[in-house]
Amino acid sequence: MAERYLSEARSYLDKGDSIQASENTYKIVEEWIKALAEYYRVSELKEMRKRGRWLAWLLGSTTRT
Repeated sequence: MAERYLSEARSYLDKGDSIQASENTYKIVEEWIKALAEYYRVSELKEMRKRGRWLAWLLGSTTRT
């Protein structure tokens, strides 16, 4: 999924749309955080599974772990 967002971000940059490119770049980082959280089995996974989705504060907390 991150590769798709990267491809889209590059496409937006080629078109001069830096706002859309930055939004796609954010999505790339978000997907990497989720993947690393799974890989390292961080404590925030329990809360994410309880809620059924990632919330912004959980992603932030995960990066501090």
